[in-house]
Amino acid sequence: MRKILSTSALATVLTIGLVLPVVAWAQATPSVEDTINALKPRPGKSRGSRPVLAPPGTEASAPVAAAPIASAPAMHAAPGAPAVQQQPTARPPAVAAATPTRPVASDASDAPGIDFNVLFASGSADLAPATLKTLDTIGRALSSNELAGSRFRIEGHTDTVGSRDGNRSLSGRRAAAVVDYLSQKYGIDRSRLESKGMGQDALVVPTGDQVDEPRNRRVRIVNITG
Repeated sequence: MRKILSTSALATVLTIGLVLPVVAWAQATPSVEDTINALKPRPGKSRGSRPVLAPPGTEASAPVAAAPIASAPAMHAAPGAPAVQQQPTARPPAVAAATPTRPVASDASDAPGIDFNVLFASGSADLAPATLKTLDTIGRALSSNELAGSRFRIEGHTDTVGSRDGNRSLSGRRAAAVVDYLSQKYGIDRSRLESKGMGQDALVVPTGDQVDEPRNRRVRIVNITG
């Protein structure tokens, strides 16, 4: 009996050992709250297109006033000595006012964003039924009061399987399909949404050509509020 229990226990341990790594690698869908927090504008940073001005004390600081000219001390010649011509005190060089620098737009990659695993039918822009729950999470977040004043870019991304031009076209149609869903079901004004097909140009996991990498097949939401 003891030997049978030991064998059974060993089988249980092996089964758990096989299951746990799969669970650990599973990617959880962000919650509505997670999505809102990830897409909120960051204090003190650009939201994708807002220029960043030079801070005080740099080139755009106020001009420095020229120092006042000190009066030269009076010089008295000794009786009978030739007069000494008084030399004027040298004027300090003028300090030109600094010209304010033009605003510099920050890198768009600095804009708040979040990735989702949105499923489509193979080779098409048809949304898979299993992904509607994920799209509903996105819709509730973008229509929330916290993000009501923001605009967003919906980016479609692919892996490297297929041609570069084909992937860019397909990812563009898929991003547009997500915009259609969000606008139609959640009433999000289309002026707040734009779609863009990135194809394989911004891989989250760098690979060679023709590599099937699921983590590269994603939809990214970016806050582009100016």
